Amino acid sequence: MPIQKEGANGNAFGAFWVPSALNQTYHRSYARTAYFDPSSAQPNLKVIVRHRVNEIIFDKGKGKNPRAVGVTVQPRDGSPSFIVKAKQEVVLTAGSLHTPQILQRSGVGPRWLLEKAGVKVLVDLPGVGSNLQDHPTTSSTFICGSLSLYLRVTS
Repeated sequence: MPIQKEGANGNAFGAFWVPSALNQTYHRSYARTAYFDPSSAQPNLKVIVRHRVNEIIFDKGKGKNPRAVGVTVQPRDGSPSFIVKAKQEVVLTAGSLHTPQILQRSGVGPRWLLEKAGVKVLVDLPGVGSNLQDHPTTSSTFICGSLSLYLRVTS
């Protein structure tokens, strides 16, 4: 069976590596090891769980590009929401589904969509929330005598 060096080059046949949450040394890499662990000792970092960000708060200053100055946070237990303000910057990392959702609720996204949802348009940015693609995967195992073959098909 030929072994392909790159499975995404248009010749996805034979055996090939499918990158997912592995780093260059083939170890699992995710938000905790990539971002939290290196920053966890910072005195200005506080992690809160069982909360969600409802929207980003932007300054009311002049100019075309408003600056994020904080977020509105909603506890999952039904308690009232509260505001967390930033002194320097707001970094939004809520994944491929929730990042565009938070941006759109905050008024950043395609004008037609925000207006349809009754959200005040702060920045008309058509790409927010578009081009989301699903990557279905299926696997099969074949046993031929004493040889086992594992087949993974992706599209």
